[in-house]
Amino acid sequence: MKRLIQKIMNLTLAALLVLTPVQAQARTLAKPVSISLDQVIIGEGYISDNGNAMIPLRLLSEKLNYDVSWDNKEQTATITKGDKFIEFTVDYHNAKSNDGYIQLLSNPEMKNNTVYLPIRVVTDTLGLQISYANRTAYLSTSGEPIKVPTVNKQVPLEEVPSLLLGNGYKRFGIDNISYNRHAIGEDGKPYQISFAQVVPEKQLVTLSLHENNSENLEMAKLILSSLVPTKANELYNMISTQEIIPLTIIEADGYQIGILAEEDYSSLDLIFDGSQERTYIKTLINSSL
Repeated sequence: MKRLIQKIMNLTLAALLVLTPVQAQARTLAKPVSISLDQVIIGEGYISDNGNAMIPLRLLSEKLNYDVSWDNKEQTATITKGDKFIEFTVDYHNAKSNDGYIQLLSNPEMKNNTVYLPIRVVTDTLGLQISYANRTAYLSTSGEPIKVPTVNKQVPLEEVPSLLLGNGYKRFGIDNISYNRHAIGEDGKPYQISFAQVVPEKQLVTLSLHENNSENLEMAKLILSSLVPTKANELYNMISTQEIIPLTIIEADGYQIGILAEEDYSSLDLIFDGSQERTYIKTLINSSL
């Protein structure tokens, strides 16, 4: 009996440690981001080293009313919503769900006795809507697409992966710099509608929109507003009204931006070159001659 009581006490203590209020640690988090649920700020997470927004486990039980269990010995958290579940282990690269194992791009971490999880995997598995901008992860329980607030302040290039991952892109390949976004075709199969690369050490961002549709244009607007806010409206107007013949080069906010359009304007390429030599824009110009 004493052993059982001690075990319960240990589990309770472990849960209290894991679910420590975020406010107590906010000042110690590197690259902090706000977590918004249905337009209300509910807590704070951070951006991992490879660009993923991380959410405190506490918020999932306290604010979203998910069932959360914690195994202190195995350092494993299980989150349940109805008949769906997802299981994470601290510092382990796979999560387990109804559909099997999911490879994680950022491992769950324990910081100041609080477990943080990659938010995108949680939302995809449990059916939440998510968008990211303004150093804020916007979550919605309504099922409707989230309207991201206007961005009017330049963000560091290193934060662009967070913008992509928080707005429907997935990282792929072994280079850790490539991202794509898919749509579902009439045949029910996914197909790629956009491709991006982010190379901070070379001060380079590329965005290729394979379809000139509203979803892609909104993403282009978000990237423009985040990287070159002083020229974002001008460039977005050019893109949305198709006033590109066929290559446009503009200098703004430390970048040289190249916009290349296909003749029928069915696709667009945006190149943000922040290198001192403007190497990539020069290559773009030479290849278009």
